[in-house]
Amino acid sequence: MVKSYEARVAKPDKKILDIAAKEFGINPEKTLFIDDSPYNIAVAKELGWQGVEVKPGSDSLVKIIEDYISLQY
Repeated sequence: MVKSYEARVAKPDKKILDIAAKEFGINPEKTLFIDDSPYNIAVAKELGWQGVEVKPGSDSLVKIIEDYISLQY
């Protein structure tokens, strides 16, 4: 987990996504970034991440993840 207070940077700063990718060996092009902010998703997409907006309380999160996984394999 990347903690913004430890990294001294937070979303939507691009640096926090770079830190997460490096720390966990993430390939952004093969990683789904889920957020409730369209702006944060736009920033992630600029860096090559896959992104989808899910509003708090949405029942669609499980379906979105299932659909994403099924498209990857």
